[in-house]
Amino acid sequence: MELVYKGGRAALKDREIPFHDSLSLDGLKIQLSFEEGEIRGTVQEEKELFLERVELEFEIRGEYSFFKNGFQSWSPSLEIKGEPPPPRILIKALALHWDDPGYLKEISYFQKSHFLTYLRSGDQYLYLEAQDLPIPLVHFLFRGKTLKVVSEIRRSGPNQFTFLDLKMERLSALHPARKKMGRIFGWTSWYYYYNRVRPEDVLLNLELSRNFPFPLTYFQIDDGWEKAIGDWEENEKFKGRLRELALKIKDTGYRPGIWLAPFIVEKKSRTFKRRDWLLKDESGKFQVAGFNPVWGGHFYTLDPTHPEVQSYLRERIETFREMGFELFKMDYLYSLALQGEHFKENLSRREVIEEGLSLLNSACGDALILGCGAPLLTSRVYHFLRIGPDVADKWEDKLIRLAGHIGGVEAKSCLSNTLSRFFLDGRFWLSDPDVLILRRGKLNPEQSRTLILANFLLSHFHFYSDPLNIVPKENLELLRTLEPFLDFSPEEGIPGEYFTFRGKSGRKEVLGFINLKSRSFEVRVEEGFKEVLTRGRGNLLGPFQTRVFVREESNISL
Repeated sequence: MELVYKGGRAALKDREIPFHDSLSLDGLKIQLSFEEGEIRGTVQEEKELFLERVELEFEIRGEYSFFKNGFQSWSPSLEIKGEPPPPRILIKALALHWDDPGYLKEISYFQKSHFLTYLRSGDQYLYLEAQDLPIPLVHFLFRGKTLKVVSEIRRSGPNQFTFLDLKMERLSALHPARKKMGRIFGWTSWYYYYNRVRPEDVLLNLELSRNFPFPLTYFQIDDGWEKAIGDWEENEKFKGRLRELALKIKDTGYRPGIWLAPFIVEKKSRTFKRRDWLLKDESGKFQVAGFNPVWGGHFYTLDPTHPEVQSYLRERIETFREMGFELFKMDYLYSLALQGEHFKENLSRREVIEEGLSLLNSACGDALILGCGAPLLTSRVYHFLRIGPDVADKWEDKLIRLAGHIGGVEAKSCLSNTLSRFFLDGRFWLSDPDVLILRRGKLNPEQSRTLILANFLLSHFHFYSDPLNIVPKENLELLRTLEPFLDFSPEEGIPGEYFTFRGKSGRKEVLGFINLKSRSFEVRVEEGFKEVLTRGRGNLLGPFQTRVFVREESNISL
């Protein structure tokens, strides 16, 4: 498998200009440099001109599959071979919840990757990572034997900047960051109470949390405390109670967390009446940010570049900081990437995203940010980042799938991203695979165990929501049996019909298999391995099953 550079193209407003290593024409200069494992590209615009994009084309020699990294947290991300058909979408706005909301919409979802990708042939990988830069967003387009690396600019000069810094690395295995990562445990209200949460529920779970098998760091109040989406004030249920709850959480020894979706608004909010704050499209209509029937259908986005929007959000966040909140779950951050007529003109999408993220980081101060529904930028703009769609206590949601929502709220979609994005943990952020569903719900026993084991063994960030007095004893016992594996980190993950992972825990080598499918597989268990945590039959990996094996280091053949 090999990439062969074929040439580049600069797209202006009215024409496209081909080039190879450099271009100097009509006030536009482009220069590429090729070094071992890196391609860098710079642009110099000597006069006012609109540069849409710069793309580089490569021929892919050899058979390959590629990793489709979705644009944001909830975007389905998976290894692809060939060209799957595009998804059928019945409610157009649902695509905003998983696709890139502002660019390359004409390209099939399964033919593009964002920010990073890999190509795989057998057990050999070519990993491509576009470094996060101030102006461009970088996308990878696959079509047959062609790869295009597209640096999205969409702004006018004169200007001088780097449009691409592409790292290329050959690997024999996918692995997360090779550094020691401590585990973080916490509680969030969302996945049991949803927006019906009350202060009494928070206090009850605060008391019950003493029985959780591992010490908690964070205790987070999710959606349900606010007056409306966009009006970040206490509603009648929580009126005057947030400060008290934050104090009680601290007194219990945890760090208080709170949920906001800072840049979106629903129609019934007072903030929606501030028409000048809302982002509009080229025709002057309010820019739709998504669809949620609980919020009255379509919802909209604020203009993150508007000074009054920034002042409003800064004041709200600083108020919560003063109340004592130390973790902010910032949701629906993909809305920052919507195209529109911004208050600040002539900004690229990356620059608009930066306006919003810089505001959040500045206002939060030393509080930490858990990004959700957020662009997977290859930089350390989030402390923690959700890497998949919302989990649920059901394996599949067939109704949502019929509507064409491929990033649906279900255990299967959530787990699929946990497996496919496992290698990003610790690389830029600590990955949040979403919560441990401890209640049984509509999950069968194998599905329930797989959800708990995959979450624990492939990440270091573990929240739960269920009141512990309703959790089946076997699930709490499973958590307790994981204590000897607190030091475990996967050192290799192998995608395929089922997922294989390896790593070490103390002096033990760990081998695991995870099956998200409804059929069985034969797996190869090497000599010396003994099954732990799970109980299977022979070399059979059953439907929805996870199996884990260990062997002592002294038994490993050299």
